[in-house]
Amino acid sequence: MATPPPNSMAELEVVPPLLVDALDETPAQPVALWRRFVASAVSASVCEATLFPFDFLKTRLQVQTAKRGSRSHVSVFRLLRTLPSLSAAYTGVVPAVCRHIPYSSLRLVSYEILRDGLGLAPGTTPLLGLCLLGGLSGAMGQALASPFDRLKVAAQIEAHAAGHLKMGMIERVAAIVKSEGMLGLWRGVGPNVTRAFLTNFGDIAVYDTTKHWIQTTFDMPDSPLLHASSALVSGFSSTVCSCPADVVKSRVMALSIGDAHVSGFRVAVDIVRSEGISGLYRGFFPCWLRLAPFGLIFYVTYEKMRVLVGLDPF
Repeated sequence: MATPPPNSMAELEVVPPLLVDALDETPAQPVALWRRFVASAVSASVCEATLFPFDFLKTRLQVQTAKRGSRSHVSVFRLLRTLPSLSAAYTGVVPAVCRHIPYSSLRLVSYEILRDGLGLAPGTTPLLGLCLLGGLSGAMGQALASPFDRLKVAAQIEAHAAGHLKMGMIERVAAIVKSEGMLGLWRGVGPNVTRAFLTNFGDIAVYDTTKHWIQTTFDMPDSPLLHASSALVSGFSSTVCSCPADVVKSRVMALSIGDAHVSGFRVAVDIVRSEGISGLYRGFFPCWLRLAPFGLIFYVTYEKMRVLVGLDPF
């Protein structure tokens, strides 16, 4: 029986791996994309559920009108004393966690895709350019997730007024749609998206840039210490950037149906007139207490999740 030429055996050994590699290249990008979505959604949902009481306190303070010169950190302790139980601070946690599935996933995945696709990189690209990219990514994510914020604020206002929740999340969706139409779920989307733009303007790119700077300056390896240090910086900067829009967003969403036509700009002007510029930073302390540990836990968890699902560090 004739034996195959020597070179044909070599081809049989070499060609199949090449074909396998070629076939693997096609699904590689979609798989990586879904892994990014899973890593960001899981990390953000865990952080939100853990630190939600700070968000509850922040929202409760922001929807209250204040006298000029009042200090929000004093109001925090007064508010804590009025809570009937610890579980009351978790009012609205379900829509808050659901919000992060589209919001956090889209903002981080969009930023990374745009950054890499445009050939941008921390250290070589000006910080302002990366911040604008981060803000745009956050705005897109929040535009999609805004109804969950409306549901969260509505639940907290209802619990404060009635002492308990009268309806679940699905029932509240039906009630809002019935009284205000489908667009009622997006009430406050303007200041909400503005707030998301400003939050991510001072968050994602600042984390990205700070992480790169610490790595190159101190020759620090990619580790939880590096992630935590970078997250603390980005947490403070995002709070400074976003707090005014966060206050306006909460006030708009807390308006009665009859005042739903009032714009976010009008609300901001009224706040400054009645409470001063400091009114736009009402609730800054609980807001920072939420964003700082949220960023720290989130980015440390997110970087770990990326490794677990087979992705490179952020």
